[in-house]
Amino acid sequence: MHEKRRVSHAQTGQDLPVARTKPTLVPDNKYTGPVMLKRFLGTALLALIILTGVLLWRTFTYGGAPEHLRQIELTEPPEIDAEQAARHLSQAIRFRTITLQSGDPRPGQEGPWLDMQAWIRETYPAFHSVARRETIPDTLSLLYTWPGRDPALKPLLLMA
Repeated sequence: MHEKRRVSHAQTGQDLPVARTKPTLVPDNKYTGPVMLKRFLGTALLALIILTGVLLWRTFTYGGAPEHLRQIELTEPPEIDAEQAARHLSQAIRFRTITLQSGDPRPGQEGPWLDMQAWIRETYPAFHSVARRETIPDTLSLLYTWPGRDPALKPLLLMA
């Protein structure tokens, strides 16, 4: 398999033997073919078992809610007239406020957005009397700030 040839050393002029090997396509080691596949699958299975064990351990040792939370008393929810809510929803979805791309509505197409904003003001006057209304700059999007009774509490964001 080895073919020997002689090469002359540059400084001494002595001939030195050089081994030349022929390239092979399959490496001569024990980690090829089915053995390598078995090792890979075994390692993957071991990793999966360890991951499952960690997840189960974390699930069963979870301590529950933190102790520093305080209990909040909720008031009774207001009575909701389901028919009136359905009527308001059916009115609201009739406004063609469809946004197809960034920047909509285009100049001259603001009518449905402005009509819906006026409808919201007329339909929910009690909310508008306590909430602060802002229009996001360069858009027709609305932002309402509805202050709560306890300003020490963190704010809550509702989006639609």
